Amino acid sequence: MADVADANPADGTQAQLYACNGTGAQVWQLTATNQLKNQESGECLSATGGANSTPLQIKPCLNKRTGSSSRKCGNCRQSRHGS
Repeated sequence: MADVADANPADGTQAQLYACNGTGAQVWQLTATNQLKNQESGECLSATGGANSTPLQIKPCLNKRTGSSSRKCGNCRQSRHGS
């Protein structure tokens, strides 16, 4: 599960793969501008470069409008565009 490291909402915090724990650091929503927005931090997932194995981090979203809703999936919440 993609997770914001230490649930830190600061711009530039790295995302990590982490066991599903149901926290807001793991809740992502697809925005109307096709970005993945973390519901706890309000920031969007962003690549730090363009090569394979590029680390991901959270950064301000380009457009704050969202066009999706989140739903429960076991112990984690999963986002799905248009549902």
